[in-house]
Amino acid sequence: MSEEIVITPVSGKHAIVVMAFGLEFDRQLDSKLIDQISKYYEQADDLKAMLPTIEKLNGASITVNGNSQSVSFGNNGLRLLKKHENNKPFWTLEVRGNVLSCSCFCYEKWVAARDFALESILPVCKSIMAEGISIQAIGLQYQDEFRVNTIDLVRGTNELFRKHDNNIWLNERVLSECHPWHIHQGWFADGLGNRRTHNLLNIDAIVEYSSDRCLFRITGQHRLLNKNMIGSEEITLSAENIEQAWENLHKTNKDILLSLISESVSELIGLSDNSTK
Repeated sequence: MSEEIVITPVSGKHAIVVMAFGLEFDRQLDSKLIDQISKYYEQADDLKAMLPTIEKLNGASITVNGNSQSVSFGNNGLRLLKKHENNKPFWTLEVRGNVLSCSCFCYEKWVAARDFALESILPVCKSIMAEGISIQAIGLQYQDEFRVNTIDLVRGTNELFRKHDNNIWLNERVLSECHPWHIHQGWFADGLGNRRTHNLLNIDAIVEYSSDRCLFRITGQHRLLNKNMIGSEEITLSAENIEQAWENLHKTNKDILLSLISESVSELIGLSDNSTK
């Protein structure tokens, strides 16, 4: 008699290890602007209450302007944190390069996570845009993980995912693959305001022999770009677009998961067409 297959989402109630909300700007944020954001943070009581720890990220940064470039050394990034009692991050807000990102390591509900990210990112975003810097992409990324209590990767794959005839994301080969495998794919789609959305879906499957389990990692990255669908025209992104863009990208990720994992696993993590997760 074969063992019962038990699928365990990484958090118990859901499978999200970390999710990240992000903004990409049209140029690198130089050390002068980073210092300016640091000073803003010291005076922003609401932001300090949400993310009470600040870390400066030192190093070299390169600024390119036309045919010239300059190299500066010093404060080239910031990380704001809210930590667990064990000193592990709960939330982080990071400014580095041309990216402003907010990562959640304590996900419970979509609306609560979205609101926290919005409240922490918006004031920093507006201070950056006040310097004449524009948003070129609004992004959302999820990393989900499932463990299955078998080292039979074929069986684990077939238990976790929808069957091939109803699954557009897996090729037929992985359903009979007994060795670790991965599928990395990307595509463009229509997005908010006739803009282009860039989507990436990475699925990795490995065997954890030390614990007699299979591990499946699903990473979805979705970015609304400041371009039309064919990339020939720029369509400005503003701070006012951020919340609706995240809503749409969240729905995209949710729809992909619903069509990727089996119905029983969807029910296990409370994922359905009308759920708020």
